[in-house]
Amino acid sequence: MDREVSSFSPAGAHIIAQFSKKVLDEDISIFSGSEMFPAVKGAFTSVCRQIYCTCEGLQVLIPYSLHESIVKAWKKTSLLSERIPTPVQGSDSVSSISQESQNIMAWEENLLDDLLNFAATPKGLQLLQRTGAINECVTFMFNQYAKELQVSRHTKFGYGVLVTQVASTAAGAIALQSSGFINALLTELWANLECGRDDVRVTHPKSTPVDPIDRSCQKVRNDLTNNAIKVFLIKKNILFVKSQRVLFQEQSNSKSLLQDIIDRLIILNSEAKIRSLFNYEQSHIFGLRFDIDFTVLSELHILLISRSLITFMLMNLVDSSLDSHLTSLRSAMRSHRNENPAHRNEE
Repeated sequence: MDREVSSFSPAGAHIIAQFSKKVLDEDISIFSGSEMFPAVKGAFTSVCRQIYCTCEGLQVLIPYSLHESIVKAWKKTSLLSERIPTPVQGSDSVSSISQESQNIMAWEENLLDDLLNFAATPKGLQLLQRTGAINECVTFMFNQYAKELQVSRHTKFGYGVLVTQVASTAAGAIALQSSGFINALLTELWANLECGRDDVRVTHPKSTPVDPIDRSCQKVRNDLTNNAIKVFLIKKNILFVKSQRVLFQEQSNSKSLLQDIIDRLIILNSEAKIRSLFNYEQSHIFGLRFDIDFTVLSELHILLISRSLITFMLMNLVDSSLDSHLTSLRSAMRSHRNENPAHRNEE
């Protein structure tokens, strides 16, 4: 172990981290070849996950480079899953191969989940990006979201916090968009707005001409505000409505795009758009609220860019003035050196 690691006091977290690193690196012979070895590795990495999900805990475990050990174990497990032969029907080894493949796939998903939870903190997200496995982690998270699988009971929060953290960086934003997560949010938004839930029935008259937005849409709205807008701002995709030359009937088949959502819910400049909405009031109010969120974040983004540009210009100005000052000082020193021999010759 490194000197930096050995200098720490033998606290419980350090002992667990040291043992977990040895187990992940398979640098221990106690459980080698045992059927309990995967369970031991999973148990200790789960404990470490609870530690590095916080800023203080991650600071303690950084010297052990657990993210590197986890990604090495994941790559090794991924290669093993690819080498498993395809079972042949009627063979006696079908059940054994099937059980082996299930165990390997479960361990592979467990390692991806461990890597993904590094994104719970900004520093951990940076470590996750260094591993080069952020795309695989985001794809795994989207698959869990699409299957509506519940997160681990040991997890303090769901994937919503992790998605928001991942969307705050350029690499994470690109991974979210390429995995299909943003399009899934938009599809869910459209389904909740226009279709609604089957178990909700209106049995009372409306107290106001316009009812508030249904609660089922609020979560999707928050997810879009926290994630989708960040994705498009980071990638510098300025959102414009499609050209008016495109027929409205063609636009109705592409609701998964954010541009079409804006066009259908905010810019209602024709009777055809209004008639196409089943819940016109709710959908339009949702679009206006979403537009307010987007405008605020866009103005904030522009403000940050302008401030960074001003800072960059000031730094360049200081550098240029410093360079000119140094250049004039050097030229003065050179002229002074050149004048000294002339004075000596005159004397």
